[in-house]
Amino acid sequence: MLWLAQGQIGHGALTVPQLVSFLLYAQVMARPMAGLADVYGRTQHARGALNRLATALAEEPEPSWHAGKRMGKINGNIEFRGVTFAYPGREPALKCLDLSIAAGETIAIIGPNGAGKSTVAHLLMRLHEPSRGSIFIDGVDIATVSLRSLRSQIGVVPQHVLLFNASVRDNIAYGRPEPT
Repeated sequence: MLWLAQGQIGHGALTVPQLVSFLLYAQVMARPMAGLADVYGRTQHARGALNRLATALAEEPEPSWHAGKRMGKINGNIEFRGVTFAYPGREPALKCLDLSIAAGETIAIIGPNGAGKSTVAHLLMRLHEPSRGSIFIDGVDIATVSLRSLRSQIGVVPQHVLLFNASVRDNIAYGRPEPT
């Protein structure tokens, strides 16, 4: 910039006081302009947070914790009858799933990522509701049962487990401190 100004001064198109004034104005304006860039960055960050918040607020509210009948002690017979489920805006993760698991039976649900393995567990706990079909435990449609009585009897070990820097007992007791 000074090299260009030197040529302008040499041709008489610019005076030294004008150059000094320009440089001082440029320095005075540099800080607010940098501040505008920072404000823009923060605005974009806030916009992303707002989009995530809007997504969370648009979620369907979970049914009342206590609504529905109380489920007795579960023996463990599980049946999926014609269950179809799709996450919003995606292809169905499950299509017309028919599955019967007898109490005490050991099974493995295997498949590639996105095949619906976790979805089966989520539907069983009513974290999501099927778009079609029904799920029964011991012959009882779980859609008619209170979430509290259902979830208090189901345990899930996720694929990626979060452990705290504490004893095994403390980690197990974190979700339910009273011994059972």
